[in-house]
Amino acid sequence: MPSYTLPGVNSTARKIAADTGHNPARSGPTAAVQAEMVAVLFRQFRPIVFGNLAVSLIFAWMLWGRAEHDLLAGWLLAVFLLTFVRIAVMLRYLRRPPPLALALRWAWLATVFSGLSGLLWGAISLLFLQPDQLVTIVLVGFVLAGMTGGSVASLSAFPPAYYAFAVLAVVPFVTRMLMIGGELFQVLGLLAICLLGVNLYYSQVIWKTIRSSVMLRFENLGLIEQLQQEKERAESANQAKSRFLAAASHDLRQPIHALGLFAASLSLLGRQPQPDREALATLTSRIQASLHSLGALLSGLLDISRLESGTVEVRMRPVALAEVFDEVRHGFAAMARDRGLRLRLARTHLWVYADPILLKRALGNLVENALRYTARGGLLVGCRRRGSSIALQVWDTGIGIDAQQIQHIFREFYQVGDVVRSQEQGLGLGLSIVKRAAGLMDAGVEVRSNPGHGSVFSILLRRAEAVPVWTPATAEGPHNVPVALGILLIDDQQAVLEATAELLRGRGHRVLMARTVSEALAIAARKDERIGLILADFRLESGVTGADAIRQVNARLPHPVPAIIITGDTSPERIQEATSSGYRILHKPIGAEVLMGAIAEAVVDTAATTAGTG
Repeated sequence: MPSYTLPGVNSTARKIAADTGHNPARSGPTAAVQAEMVAVLFRQFRPIVFGNLAVSLIFAWMLWGRAEHDLLAGWLLAVFLLTFVRIAVMLRYLRRPPPLALALRWAWLATVFSGLSGLLWGAISLLFLQPDQLVTIVLVGFVLAGMTGGSVASLSAFPPAYYAFAVLAVVPFVTRMLMIGGELFQVLGLLAICLLGVNLYYSQVIWKTIRSSVMLRFENLGLIEQLQQEKERAESANQAKSRFLAAASHDLRQPIHALGLFAASLSLLGRQPQPDREALATLTSRIQASLHSLGALLSGLLDISRLESGTVEVRMRPVALAEVFDEVRHGFAAMARDRGLRLRLARTHLWVYADPILLKRALGNLVENALRYTARGGLLVGCRRRGSSIALQVWDTGIGIDAQQIQHIFREFYQVGDVVRSQEQGLGLGLSIVKRAAGLMDAGVEVRSNPGHGSVFSILLRRAEAVPVWTPATAEGPHNVPVALGILLIDDQQAVLEATAELLRGRGHRVLMARTVSEALAIAARKDERIGLILADFRLESGVTGADAIRQVNARLPHPVPAIIITGDTSPERIQEATSSGYRILHKPIGAEVLMGAIAEAVVDTAATTAGTG
């Protein structure tokens, strides 16, 4: 059964994926830089190999007549053996670099070999330096100065490796000079200490330089990766637009086409001397169904835009899953029954930490998606404990999802199969909304599917403790809007203006219409016109927004009046701009009852505020 865990949703999953990845640039800056510094240490080993082999041979040749042959040969053999072992270790590392977690171990292994090498080179001060032979003193001092100075660049990528070599090589020379005594030997010992200090200082300087270079390299790689991601995002957005246009050409045209035919039939029916009431009621019902279908498609687009715009306020709190399940049962029982499917919701007393609105939206979309792709059998909604988390699951007996498609199903406008789009399956936005809603709640999403047998979708949420629920003693009744309320409509679309005005007049309101801000200001300046509410479209002519129009009109009135902005924009930027205006926002298409309810709330809220401050 193919399974898939949605990336980029659960922050814990993201961290684990980064820490266990094989790409050093994605495993955290410290680990990546450290691993690369160790790699530099091993790549710079070749000069050390040459120095140990060549200098030891020259040194042995120069001292062949001044030292015991067996002792000199034994020392030379030890240097060669150690060098060849280090060569083997170096080649093993370069051929098969170890995992990042083991890089530091290899650095300390190199440090041990450097210390052993330092001991061998330090031994020449004890074995071959003769105080009465100036040649041996000069030769030993010169060799040690060259080896410690030449190793600075090679070993400083990991400073302990250089410290081990340099200190163990020089300290025996300094000790021997001070023990011999005499002004000359003491000066040579002090000079050796000074040289060691200078080398150690430059080792730190070189280490910082290499580290800065490596960090800059990774920063550049990060920028390149970021640019690549931005490019992929742009390409994905372009593909999404293409998918949307392809989907809209069918899915959005269908209800509009049906509305046109119903309108023509309604026109013919209206020309009859005595219209058939039953036929009129049937046409009205079908028109409302087409409008509902169109509204559902547009609402999906609006949900995606709102989630992307960052205007959704996430309010995390303990939520009883039993209440969420009850709402799902009431919302989808009829849909399941109409399709001949069985919808079962397991009883539960568990609570989760979530935003109740986002959780209900995400779970509802999962259930609706499962119903659309299930022809027979049914659905089971339940939950399982996973340690401190709860897996909220939707099981279905539908068509299942192929392994090649399972990683794409959370993209906008994507439908399983996607060969022949179905009006029943919508625009393919439901799972994309689930992805974004879960992300806002820092929840994980998992999918397991068996093609031809069904799927199970899981939302992973933090478990919460149950909290007491209080039921208010009294409940406020519905708010009534004054019948003679004067409403100023501002919209540059004449058809929308007239349709809204007709609806409001039918509810008993007095309507004042304006297509421009200038017309609205002129109406506001009339003392005989009493305005109690402003309804303004967000996007007006000449780049003026509804928020601008409302502010200007309120500035002309004796006192500010409540206002509502209506917008048909679905772009995240426009939604964010409208929301930041501070006025209540309604998104087109708007049902009559939704509009009237918003008007009632705006008027009553304003009256309550005025009374509270009066």
